[in-house]
Amino acid sequence: MDKSKLVQHTSSLNTNLQYYLNKFEKNQEWADIAPLLMKIEGLLKQHPSPYIIEKIQLSKRLAQCLNPHLSAPIHMSVLKIYDQLFKNMASFSVEGDPSGVVKLYLEDLALYSIGLLPFFSNASSKVRPQFLELIIQHYVPLGRELIPMLPGLVASILPGLDDQQEANQKKCMTVLDELSHSAGRKFLIGSVWMSMLRSPKCRSSSLKYLSQKIPKMQQEQEDEQSDYMSDEYDEEEQQKSQSVALEQQQQQQKVTQNNQDIDDIKDDSIEQVMDNNAQNEIRKRTIVVEQSMELKRKQALMMIEDGINEETHENNFPPLYVSALISCLEDENQLIKRQALDMMYTHLKSNIIQENKEILVEASLKLLIRKDLSVTRRVNQWLFGKPDMDNKYQITEQNKDILQYVVNSFNKFLQQEANDQNAVFPIKLLQNFFMEHDHMVELLIGEVSFNLIKYVEINHKKYPEIIKSCKRLLESITSFLLIVVHEVSEKFNKYINFLFTTLITKEDNFEKSVEFTLLRIAAANLMTCLSNFSPEELRKQSPGSTLNKLLVRMEQLPQQIDNQLVRPPQMADYDESIEEFGKLYQKLADVILEGDEQLRVEFESISKSLIKGQRFKQNKEVPQLPQWFTSITKIIKEENPSISLLAIQSMIEILISEKVDIIYENLKKLIIEESRTKMQKNQIIEGQDYTKLTLEKLWNLLDYPFFHERIIEMIVNLSKVFPTFFTEVVIHQFKNMQEAAIRRFALFWKLSATHYKELQDLNKVGLFLMLDFLDHENPIIRHNAKNWLLESTGMLERILDPLFEVLIQSSSSWYLTDNQQIFFAKVYETKRINETIKKLKSILISFSARFMEYVQETEISTYIKDIRMHFTNESSVIMQKDTMMYLDLLVIICLKYVQGQAIESMSLKFYKENAAVNASACEYIELLIVNVENPIVSLKFAEYIMQPLQIVLYHAIENEDLVMQVQILNLFKVIFFNSSFRTKFQPEQRELIEDTMSRSVSNSIFIPTLLRGMHTHVLYVRAQYIHFISTCIPLLAEHLRQQTLTDCVQQILTAYFKMIQDIANRQYEQQKSDQKMNQFDFLQGSSQHEIQSILIGVKTILKHILGLQERDDMIYEKLKDDNTVFNTVKSVITFGLLNVQDQNKTTKLVFQKFQNTCEVIMSTLPSILELYINCWSLGQDFIKYSDTLTAMGIESYSFEKFNSFNKILQEQHTKDTNIVKPQILQMMKPLFMSYSKYFMTALLSVWSNQINLLQRLFFENEQILIDPFSLHQNTFLLKTIEIMIMMQCPIELFLDSLLESQQLQELQKYYDIYRRKKLTTTMLNFQIAQQETNILYFLYCYFTFAQIDSHQLKKENLLPFWMQIMKILQILALSKSPSTNMWLLELQLLLTRKYSPKEIIGDQRFRNQHHEFINDKLKYVAQFGGKLNIFWNDPGVKPEGDDLFQQYSIKFKVVIPLTPTLYDIYLNVIKSLNKELQYEVTDIDKLIFSQFNSVAEDYIQTKYRLMCIKTLKNVALELLQNSYAVEKTERVVLRCKEMMDILYPLLENRSQFNQIYVQIISEMLYFQLDKARQVLLKVYKESILNIFNKEDFFIQSKHTLKYWTKIINWVVQYGRSDLFTQYLEQVAQQSSFFFSRESEENKRRIKTFERICFLIFSGERDRYTKKLDLLIEKISEVIKSDSANPGLVMLILFCVRILILRLSPIQLNELFRNMWPTLLTLLISIFKNKQSNQNLVLAALKLVEMISFMQQDEFFLHQWIFIYDYFGIKIQENQGIGVPITPFLYQPYCSNFLFQQYSVDYSKVEQTNVTDPQKREIIIKQIKVDGQQQLEDISLQLCNYLVQLNSIRIYTVNEDIEDLIENDFIQLDQFIYEQQ
Repeated sequence: MDKSKLVQHTSSLNTNLQYYLNKFEKNQEWADIAPLLMKIEGLLKQHPSPYIIEKIQLSKRLAQCLNPHLSAPIHMSVLKIYDQLFKNMASFSVEGDPSGVVKLYLEDLALYSIGLLPFFSNASSKVRPQFLELIIQHYVPLGRELIPMLPGLVASILPGLDDQQEANQKKCMTVLDELSHSAGRKFLIGSVWMSMLRSPKCRSSSLKYLSQKIPKMQQEQEDEQSDYMSDEYDEEEQQKSQSVALEQQQQQQKVTQNNQDIDDIKDDSIEQVMDNNAQNEIRKRTIVVEQSMELKRKQALMMIEDGINEETHENNFPPLYVSALISCLEDENQLIKRQALDMMYTHLKSNIIQENKEILVEASLKLLIRKDLSVTRRVNQWLFGKPDMDNKYQITEQNKDILQYVVNSFNKFLQQEANDQNAVFPIKLLQNFFMEHDHMVELLIGEVSFNLIKYVEINHKKYPEIIKSCKRLLESITSFLLIVVHEVSEKFNKYINFLFTTLITKEDNFEKSVEFTLLRIAAANLMTCLSNFSPEELRKQSPGSTLNKLLVRMEQLPQQIDNQLVRPPQMADYDESIEEFGKLYQKLADVILEGDEQLRVEFESISKSLIKGQRFKQNKEVPQLPQWFTSITKIIKEENPSISLLAIQSMIEILISEKVDIIYENLKKLIIEESRTKMQKNQIIEGQDYTKLTLEKLWNLLDYPFFHERIIEMIVNLSKVFPTFFTEVVIHQFKNMQEAAIRRFALFWKLSATHYKELQDLNKVGLFLMLDFLDHENPIIRHNAKNWLLESTGMLERILDPLFEVLIQSSSSWYLTDNQQIFFAKVYETKRINETIKKLKSILISFSARFMEYVQETEISTYIKDIRMHFTNESSVIMQKDTMMYLDLLVIICLKYVQGQAIESMSLKFYKENAAVNASACEYIELLIVNVENPIVSLKFAEYIMQPLQIVLYHAIENEDLVMQVQILNLFKVIFFNSSFRTKFQPEQRELIEDTMSRSVSNSIFIPTLLRGMHTHVLYVRAQYIHFISTCIPLLAEHLRQQTLTDCVQQILTAYFKMIQDIANRQYEQQKSDQKMNQFDFLQGSSQHEIQSILIGVKTILKHILGLQERDDMIYEKLKDDNTVFNTVKSVITFGLLNVQDQNKTTKLVFQKFQNTCEVIMSTLPSILELYINCWSLGQDFIKYSDTLTAMGIESYSFEKFNSFNKILQEQHTKDTNIVKPQILQMMKPLFMSYSKYFMTALLSVWSNQINLLQRLFFENEQILIDPFSLHQNTFLLKTIEIMIMMQCPIELFLDSLLESQQLQELQKYYDIYRRKKLTTTMLNFQIAQQETNILYFLYCYFTFAQIDSHQLKKENLLPFWMQIMKILQILALSKSPSTNMWLLELQLLLTRKYSPKEIIGDQRFRNQHHEFINDKLKYVAQFGGKLNIFWNDPGVKPEGDDLFQQYSIKFKVVIPLTPTLYDIYLNVIKSLNKELQYEVTDIDKLIFSQFNSVAEDYIQTKYRLMCIKTLKNVALELLQNSYAVEKTERVVLRCKEMMDILYPLLENRSQFNQIYVQIISEMLYFQLDKARQVLLKVYKESILNIFNKEDFFIQSKHTLKYWTKIINWVVQYGRSDLFTQYLEQVAQQSSFFFSRESEENKRRIKTFERICFLIFSGERDRYTKKLDLLIEKISEVIKSDSANPGLVMLILFCVRILILRLSPIQLNELFRNMWPTLLTLLISIFKNKQSNQNLVLAALKLVEMISFMQQDEFFLHQWIFIYDYFGIKIQENQGIGVPITPFLYQPYCSNFLFQQYSVDYSKVEQTNVTDPQKREIIIKQIKVDGQQQLEDISLQLCNYLVQLNSIRIYTVNEDIEDLIENDFIQLDQFIYEQQ
């Protein structure tokens, strides 16, 4: 055809074709299309020109006409049009140049393939042959140029192999063969594998095709022959290629000229209808470029030709086919699984490389989980080959490597993390495999045992069903359990213990012999393993207890070994293992003896295991004592009792176990034999008496109280075996170690009471020896013997006269110092004196009446008179007679011996013995004064000795003589309370006695000496002082003047306070250093007794001075006025000494007695309460809730949680064994009931001090934020609340006392002054705010834990309760502090939850007061959140004459404790700081708690505004719902609206600084709608839509967008109007088309369509399905316009992405079926135009990636149109001219945006081995590009990534798409209006 004729045909064709295409839009029925198609076909035949202007529109219409819903005749007509189009292109050719036709084909091939490729799979059987013929005639001839489109073309044709008509199947196979020959087998096979991997519907047909085309496995000879033929073929092909290349070079010049002729014709024909831009684009190509490109293309194509038809297995592309086959094995269709396994067996069994084979083995094994017989048979056959005659699959030389692959696969399964879906999967899979191959269990179980047990142990707590599955598995392989145990126990690990405690248990009904055998091999392995451990390893891992548990369990079983169990290849010998274990014992013994006590616990376990393990040895013969026995004897001698007892226990275990096993009997014989004397080499060698050594050491260890129980048990055991030996040891110790022996025997006597019959002989011997020591000179021995004797038997008589002689003559030389101290001048016979006094005591105790009568009435003898002058010249000092009586002399003598002190330099022995005499004399004076019956004699006796004794006590304290201090105190107690002058006096003697006592106790040294003694460092002595002072309080109050008494009481209380603090600090530091800190109970253990004594002392003072009584029937009454609910509050107590006065008239308490002293006590009430609180020990149930309440705040109240807690709290209290807590409650409750106002004032003061202390610590070191629970103050607060709860005080009294407390009264005064100032600006004061917060925090904590009384919830009691509450809150409501107002709302919420006011809401007065209060607080907090005008630092006010207010210097900061809402956020922030928890919080939450110590007003205001809004979010709605009646819901809604109206302006401000408020208010709005959306949306909808319609709506954070997604969805869901349709109508207004092209309306339409996008995104899946037709129709209208605004087109692409996300697979397939032609042609038009808006191109690329991400099958047919679609190819930058280069003429549209020189290499297909599915990543995350370079980088990155995905398995996470679209909404709004 000549040039002029072609131009004429082209012009006519385009003119008429445009007319027909326009008619498509007017046709309403598909029936009207058939005539049009026929006309178009005729037009193409009439004007056979290949140049069509509207080819994009034509291709779209043709594709739409191939819709599967249309009839076959229409499809056939369309195919004829395609055929004619291709023929027209083929009819135009350049003489001698076939490439000219190819160029014409490829230019428009992508357009026409849009309709053709998806059509075939849905076409009817009648039409398919016509389609296939079209492929053969017009596609196949393209040859190698088919390679770029081959993946899509193959995927289109493959489903035809499953056609029901055999002719069509054969035709499809023929077409594929033709394509293979045309494009090359290598690329066709690769495309088939790709289709199998990517498209489920192509898998069956792909397997069918590959099974026919890939050669089956052949014999070795055939392989060699194939290799030889292949070599010849390669040589022939090489020669052929060289000739072809030469021929092509010869024709190059001619081809260039022909191409130029073609372009000239095209230019002439199109010149009339194309604009100038198109003409310029065509003409800018030069001949040089064409020549260069063609040459490079031909060279690259030659490289591909070199290996394109190779028949080697490399054409199977191993990494690709592995991924493809695994995808088939994981397919849901069982038939596809079978086909894949068949192919693997017949084609890929031996020629598969090792790495890939292991991957396929793993995938194949997973199929065994379902027990499908046909699948299972195929899996086994592929793994192991054909079965034998017994249907068993054997391991042969050919398949032995498979076994290791199977092991590796199972271990991999067991090492994966378990989840809800696959927790039991690996165990069931293993069991199924063993059931199928029971003969392979022995080969495999050892390799997987360790990982199996490890997997079960790690996951069994979270998934309990794992235990059952594992037990079933082990039961099924019982014969091989020995191998399992061997493998698990070969190295020490925690799974050994787990195996025998959970999986192989006593309850599992294993045979006893089996169980014993398993335990024995585990113990042997463990012993062998531990023998190689270093001491450091033992210390870290502590394996001894595990071994000991195994041996203990073995003891319970008969020693029978099951020889039928399959044994592992190398099994440890038990006898050898325990011998090695003995060496470990020796090694540890040496370490222990060197002082390493950290191994003590582990050494104990190993000791027990070594002894127990001996009985399980097979060889019971013991020729000599083992080496480890010598280590036992060494350790027995160790001084450390805990270490020594370990060895003794081992020795005893050997000695007493002779009847348990013969080996212990043999060891015992050897031990006894060693103790005998031997003759060796004519020398006598003493034996080693190990038994005697053990017994002596055991008796000595009685000195350690901690080990008493263990020692007695050991003594009992040894006494049964060696009774005479033990008696000898005891007698020997009494002779040589009397003091220790007596002490030990006294303990032994007491401790062995329950074993008396067993130890009768031993006790009898000790008893006689103890009687001999009653007169011992050592006071400690004597005292111990006395105590023992008093507990066990009576005493002996004594003779008096010789005793006095000894006492007088023994010491006659001493001197008196200036400070009244008596010192002995020489040493005297202390022993004789002690013996004498001892005998006197015995006589006095035994014959008190006769003795006292004798000494009082009998004058001393003449001999005594003569010798007593050497001792004293005093006359009768007590009896007041002319001569000295025995009693006089006895008192003088005893007093001198009490006073007499020895100088240490004289003799240390004498010094000590004299101290013993001092103590004995004190004891004897006690006995004397107690037994004096005459009151006057007793009084004289006391008066004579009081002052000397006080002096002795004073000096004893100075000298730290603790024994003497205790003795003197005991003596004072006897004088004051047990003397007859105190108990038996006559009335007329009272005055004399009081005068005498007053002189004694009011002197200058008595009270100061006692107070000084209280600070001794010895606990026992200190407790004696406390007890004595407590006992003396009534005596002091009776005999001291009031001022003296006041000073005395104040000093005593101060001392008590300091002692408690010292105890607390001491134990706190001790526990902290021991790393055993218990923050809830730092006063515990032995300190309880000391604390109890202090509390008794305080209690005595309060009871005696204040007159408090301990009573359970204390009553609180309220005097009520008849006309009001509450009036003047008065407390009437049924007891006490307080004169009750009206507290509104006076603030001074008047007491009947001790006025000044009582006032001092009341002033120290905070210290008293602090003392009580510090002494309190938290209950166990209260500790469980300790994290609820800390010094930083308290969690929100939950009725369910705390109601259950309240119920058990009282029960726990009744069971509490703590001896201190009852003492505290017995005084705190009476104190509160009697002085409630002052008690509450003091309690709040203490509470606030603790809070303020924490605040100082916090602001000094903000790192405390990280660990709030470590603070000591937390414990104090917890104790305070628990005490208040346990006191069970009347709630009315609690509230009254709080209302009258000083703190609340001060606040009211402050606000009275503040209101008089009439300021227009809100002024805040930190200290006032802190005080208010402390009070409200106390109230919240109290009511959180307070028990609910059902009586209190009755209506008649509920109203008074709430009125009291409102009185308190009304005072605090005057505050303008944000923290106070938030606390008020939180407290109200708690109270409405716990004490619902709805029953009393009918009372108008209360209702009005309550509702007004809540509404005011909600509005104020909302106003504060909306930036109220605040002056943060009030300078304060100081009225004249009033010291209440001071000049405040502390600047305002964040006030703590935090409200429950904020505290919950605070705890979440704490969690987020712990990296292990991986807990995330919002940036706003972090901001609230960052830089807490800041005092910058702007920073503080920002924090509090955020806090206020957070509080409103959590509190407002529920509080209103709890406070209003159900029928008043509209009031709740109205109040919410009023509150939100205050915040809406803040929400509308989208400035950058305001974004945090936009987010937090959006969160609040979301929270409210989530709770009550149906009622709130009625009033919120208008405001919400106003904000939604703002132009800057999308300027927000992602968190905000998430909230608005839900909010808008609720508006649509619960709204009556169709919001979606309304927006569509708004877009269509003022225009006849939906998207008009008028520039002035673009902005409005973009804005509206952006909202439509957001509506779709915010909806649930398929919400807008019914609206799709209308939406697609409008989208289609704008797409057909060439001048559509780019921003609008970008939104359309964005909308399609959202639809893809929000539609279900069924709806999505339907959408694409109708939309593919329109969508693909739109993308082509964007990509084809190189001058397209770069951001529009980016939006198109994002849509391509999105469709690819969703893995739509149909898109894989078209992916090659847009990007390079193959696997393993490389796209790399190349030097050269600026257009992309591939070996093929067709370039994907992405190449238009690769502006540099790139080469795409198809010659070498390289793949990366990836075994596991990879997560599909999103490459394009930005919303816009900055220049061509960035667009090029993105295009290149996307191409490379999609190429990589073509050979691997992937999985997708839709949350990534959600996140991307959210980002796009935010970023898109910033520039969408600017696009041109």
